Parts: sequence; structure tokens; C-alpha cells
Amino acid sequence: MSSLSSIRHVRRFSTSSAISISAAKARLRSEHDPDKALAIYSSVSDRYSSPVSSRYAQDLTVKRLAKSRRFSDIEKLIESHKKDPKITQEPFLSTLIRSYGRAGMFDHALQTFNQMNALGTPRSAISFNALLSACNQSKKFDQVPKLFSEISQKYGISPDKISYGILIKSLCESDLPESTFKILKEMKWLRRVVLQIPRLIMYG
Repeated sequence: MSSLSSIRHVRRFSTSSAISISAAKARLRSEHDPDKALAIYSSVSDRYSSPVSSRYAQDLTVKRLAKSRRFSDIEKLIESHKKDPKITQEPFLSTLIRSYGRAGMFDHALQTFNQMNALGTPRSAISFNALLSACNQSKKFDQVPKLFSEISQKYGISPDKISYGILIKSLCESDLPESTFKILKEMKWLRRVVLQIPRLIMYG
């Protein structure tokens, strides 16, 4: 579908007034038409949106578009949020990185992470973990260890327990159990994390 056609479809299905985030989530869960899903998301009122709820609604919309391989629409949707004043808040920008990951668009996720200086957004383990998760969600498990090392060193980011949980998940998915146990052995403090791994890797 062309961009013009997509816009026409969205206008056709858009609701006449803004709706709450809870109403949008309820409708998005059962809506599988990508154009209608996009229209529902576009009709959400920022006035009633919490960060967590907005992220969930965004993820549902991206999921519907990705299933229909509407990647250009996903890009337009996510990129439009970079004009939001909240883009300087790391948690907000991290949701965009994660959404690109859910769509399997890791190159866009990495590009967004690299744009953080220009956007005036600080970096910490929050956006670092979002990037690692996006890599895992894009099924690029073999790239996570290299990314983990290079990004943390380049930007002076200290990985946290969630970071290591995501790393371990990537190694397990890559069938590299020896590398996993090597990491656990070399980092004594991380041994305490082992029992928490099932919960931690859910973030990846």
C-alpha cells in the first residue's frame, strides 16, 4: 500500500474524537487490521496517557503493522515521536528503540540510540538495555555480545543485572552455553543473579 493510500485509510477509520489510552488498548487487542490499528493509536489523547500504557498501545500498534510488513508506516509512526518534547527523557526514547526491536528493525533501533546526543537525551543502562533487547527481539542474538562490549565501553555505560540477563539470553539462544558459564564464572558478583535469570531475561 502506498503512503498516500495509507494516510487515506487512516483518515477513513479515525474516530471523530480523542479516546483514552485504556479504550485504545482494549480496541487494539482485538483489532487486526493495520489501518484501523493505526487510526486507533492516532486517536489516543495525550491527556490521558501514562508512559507505561502509551508504550503498551504503541507496541500493539507496531505489532499489527509488522505482521502486515508495513515497515514504512512503522518508521513514520516511531520517527514522529522524536518531535515530542519528551524525547529528551531517556525512558521515553527507550520505548522507541524497543518498538523498532519488536518490528525486527534493529538498524533503526541502533540509529535511534546513536542519535541520542543530537536529541539531547542522556544515556544510561536504561537505553543500553533497550538496545540490547531490540537486538534480541530482532533475532540477532550473535550480535548482542559484541554490542554489549562496544557500546558499554564507547559511552562509559555500566551494565546492570538486567543487562547481563539480556546478554545471557542471547548466548543461550545462540547455543553458546560455554560462553554463558564463562561470564558467570569470571564475574563472581553475578553468581547471585543466576537464580533471578528467568525473570531478568524477560526484559530481552
